[in-house]
Order: sequence, then C-alpha cells, then structure tokens
Amino acid sequence: MAAGHSTTSYLSSVSPPESQSETFLQVVRQMKRTQMIITFSKSVDSVVKIAEIGMCTMISGTPGAGKSQLCMQLAVNALIPLADGGVGGSTLYISTEGTPDTNRISSMLQKLQNHVNRVRTEKNKSKDLWDDPNLLNKLGIATPLDIPSLMECLNSLPKLVADHGYKLIILDSIAAPIRCLEDNNERMRATLEITSLLSKLASKMNVAVVCTNHLTTPFHMTTPFNSDDQELIPALGLNISSQFDVHVDIEKGQNLGEVFMKVLKGGKVAGATAMFRIGEDGIRDVRRRPTAQSSSSS
Repeated sequence: MAAGHSTTSYLSSVSPPESQSETFLQVVRQMKRTQMIITFSKSVDSVVKIAEIGMCTMISGTPGAGKSQLCMQLAVNALIPLADGGVGGSTLYISTEGTPDTNRISSMLQKLQNHVNRVRTEKNKSKDLWDDPNLLNKLGIATPLDIPSLMECLNSLPKLVADHGYKLIILDSIAAPIRCLEDNNERMRATLEITSLLSKLASKMNVAVVCTNHLTTPFHMTTPFNSDDQELIPALGLNISSQFDVHVDIEKGQNLGEVFMKVLKGGKVAGATAMFRIGEDGIRDVRRRPTAQSSSSS
C-alpha cells in the first residue's frame, strides 16, 4: 500500500464521519458486553465469537487458507484499550511451526492504531491518541517445536498470564508437534492433555484461547489417492472438535484474498457462514461491487 492511502476498515462502507464513529462505537460496545475480541470482519463477528474470553476455539483449514493471518489479526485486536471497548490485554502467540511473520504483525498493529486514533479524532479526542511506544512488547511470542517444549510452555501459562496480563492465547498449530509422534496412543494422549490444559486455562484464568488445526485427507482402502471425492477432516481426528467450545473451518474463496468460513460448532446460528478478505491492512469484510441492476436503480 502506497504512503498516504487510507486504511480500509470496518468503517470503509460508511461515508459520513458521524456514521463511521457510530458504526465503530456500536461494534466496540457489543465487544465490551460480550468480552469478545473482534476480527474486523462484521460478516464473521455477526455469526460467531471466534475469540471470546473464557472460551476455546479451533480454526481448521487447508494450508494457505488464512488461519495464521486470522490469528495475527486477533493478536493485535486483543490490545484495543478498554476505553475504546476492547479487552485491553496482551497476547501470547505460540507458534509450533517456526517464528510467525513479525513484520506482518507490526503492520497490522500500526493499521489498528491508525484506525482507533481516526475514530478518536472524529469524536473530538484528538489530544488523547493511542500512542504507546511499548505496544509491541504486549505481543509475546513462543516457538516450541516439539511436544516436550510445548508442554513446558503450556504448563507455564498460568504464571505468564498472571505476570503479563494476557487476554488471548494463540496456538498455531496444535497438530504440528503431535503429528511427529509415531504411536497413535501417544498422539491421543498428547491431544487430550493439550486441549484439557487450554480449556482449564481459558475458564480459570479468564482468557480467550484460539488454536489452528490443519485439514487432512484420511486414508481409505477403497478410495484412490487421486480421487476428487476424498473428504478433508481436521488433523488429529474428527473427535478433536468436541474438545473446543467453538469450531470454525475456513477455505480460500473464488477471488484472490477472499476466505469462506463455516461455523461447525458454537456459533450464533448452526451452520452459519461468512466471507472475509485478507489484504494489506489485515482481516476485513469483502468489498462487493454494485451490480449493473443495483447501479441503474439507484
């Protein structure tokens, strides 16, 4: 994005500044009531609370669908101050597949600050901008790459949450270290232990927990590997969904950057769907061009 271009946001579809402010205030007031960390896609937030305080969520999807991008957006949105309707917390991003894209996270954070300050300015609060030079320090990153280091990290979470005020714990992904275990029983035990720890942490420490999980193709003796009819299921088995309060599945949309999401568990409406896009500014709603019919009738 070239310098000087405005950041596309929740408010992009609303023209008058007054309407922009009211739209944003409605969103953050709702977020404050529910202790929900928004995604910045109204399409998503209207059907499911992906990151709700006290709850565990699983985001499943094929590689490249946008799971990590969604997690990074949630990570920075957890920092929105209480005065602006956010949870005013910090985030711990646990990546089991190497260091996440810190440049991308920094960019999303800057876009978020610009967004909040623009709304504050519209409400005549220009003397009280959100300008915290230590904001990046509220985003902790851990990179355990195997089961022993992951368990050590998870067992230290209660103290870390108490010390750093974490409101969001992200595990991206839960499957990567477990799939390295050769024995199926060991995989099952590790999965149950990890999900149990995270569930207890969410409820007892009052934090939101979000995990990503890959989709994989199960092996069937009667189905050829090159068959188009092969189903995709969450890695670690279908039963893993029962360990979470919320389960959403995402996949790439037809257009570049667009993502289709389906709520499989825990949404406001069973089987609800939503669309969002991944752009330079982060997670936002899909911008639809008016059709010829709607243009001619207006």
